Amino acid sequence: MSPTPDRIRTMRHVTAMVAVDTIDLLAERITNLLAHGRHITIARRYTYVDSPPDLYVGLTVDGEPALRHHSRPLGASFGVHLKPGIRGFGFSAYRDDARTEADAWKAYHAAEGLSDDPFRRRRDMTYVEINGGLPGDGPARDDQLTIRFWNEHGVCDEQVIGFDYDTGPAAEKARQEEAEYDEEFAAVVNMEDR
Repeated sequence: MSPTPDRIRTMRHVTAMVAVDTIDLLAERITNLLAHGRHITIARRYTYVDSPPDLYVGLTVDGEPALRHHSRPLGASFGVHLKPGIRGFGFSAYRDDARTEADAWKAYHAAEGLSDDPFRRRRDMTYVEINGGLPGDGPARDDQLTIRFWNEHGVCDEQVIGFDYDTGPAAEKARQEEAEYDEEFAAVVNMEDR
């Protein structure tokens, strides 16, 4: 039996396939993750290449995350623009694919993520793993989003999106207190060294 898309609203750590029956829920959940004004870091790599990922740090959300429903082709897309304008992320699902999440999971498990045989690779699917972002959640140290998209050639583009934990006035006050403590500690150490 396949998991129901409703788990996207209730499980703190969830994996899901992007499909017509999950895209609205995934967009809602990711929008919740982005709602805290944190800096964002993205590690991006192509999984078939044995090289380090590209790393983008210090990014922030530019505007509002956008979920758009389309009539031609019938479906939806979700996109997030990031400042300084060099990177963003998102995904889409269309009824022409005739795929529910259950169908997408079947296709995911029937193919391989990496294969020397291009006909055995996963194609045209997006896997999402989310930690955090439940309704009412505040920022947490382990909040993370992973998006793996396999294109029509079976190439996987993986983006791991992390968030700074410290935000807002309370975090700034904590940083100031930590800096003051560090200064006091350094003064004590310097007195002992004399």
